[in-house]
Amino acid sequence: MQLSVPQTPHAFKSSPLSAALYGFVATSVLMTLHRAGVYQLLVDDESLSANEIATTLGLNHLSVRRVLDAAAAWGLVECDELSKYRIPNQFKDQLDYRHESYLGSIFDHFIGNTIPLAEYLPEALKSGDAQWQRFLGANKRLATHPFENLFSESEKAQAFHDAMWNLSYTVSEELVEKGILDETRKLIDVGGGSGAFVVAALKQKPDLIGVVYDLQDVEEFCIRNLMKNRVTDRAAFQAGNFWVDELPSGDTYTLGYVMSNWSDEKCVELLGRIWEKLPFGGRVIILDRILDDNRSGPFPGVMQDIAMMLETGGMHRTEKHFHELLQKSRYKNIQITRSSAEKHAIVGIKIE
Repeated sequence: MQLSVPQTPHAFKSSPLSAALYGFVATSVLMTLHRAGVYQLLVDDESLSANEIATTLGLNHLSVRRVLDAAAAWGLVECDELSKYRIPNQFKDQLDYRHESYLGSIFDHFIGNTIPLAEYLPEALKSGDAQWQRFLGANKRLATHPFENLFSESEKAQAFHDAMWNLSYTVSEELVEKGILDETRKLIDVGGGSGAFVVAALKQKPDLIGVVYDLQDVEEFCIRNLMKNRVTDRAAFQAGNFWVDELPSGDTYTLGYVMSNWSDEKCVELLGRIWEKLPFGGRVIILDRILDDNRSGPFPGVMQDIAMMLETGGMHRTEKHFHELLQKSRYKNIQITRSSAEKHAIVGIKIE
């Protein structure tokens, strides 16, 4: 059976203006098919016609065909000569809720948190401020930081923690395999959220002890993952605010997708607090995206940088930028270990 080959990606290369102009349609199509259950249906049944999909899900037949055609134009689905649709092989795992690389929870986080803030990008452009307080209605308590607001709603919190687990776990396994925790005895994952890095580390390091240190609101989500992965004999959750409370003691501290939430000044402050707790020879490991030197790529990182600007007021950084922050915070022997994904390790050592 002959599959049509989407031409749109080639058109994007010659016409980025067209891609940007209609990008809002692509996002809407992507999220709508996700929420309607179309992707999972196609994962399970391989290929179906628009009528078969519409009948199964109780949707309008003509509308389903038109939306699927739009998805095909973006390369999100493929359509064969019999007008049956299927998910491209390279996307199947990411659209299957049973797979560890599933992106559905990230879609849900974007739908509930990021996309609604996009209309306030002009305000961020003028003020330089994050826009998360737009979510605070008159009847809500005044949150002092974006995560306090995010975690106050169980549905948003669940989507966020599921998204962070799916973004972090597999790449955490890879980075641990590359030796970034060699000689570590006690790991403190500051802002460790769902526990993805600690679980990945403890599964590979039988003598390692791990502590996930995060806000009290995170505990139930983290403990659930620690128990599910049977590491509670060597892993614990400790509640605290890393800006004001004393950090737990350990010889290695990790910051997974934490520094991208904060300004340079706040990052130096946090790195300094960790430096004070570290023994000589101890390490801090920043686990985050790294932008190209000219900040024009990688594409997902640059797009996420705009999300950080809107959601938290933070940013993604280049390798040089991370070096400068670590040096300013008195760390030496800075090294970078890159993964095959978007999350990399930037290591600094306390020597003096």
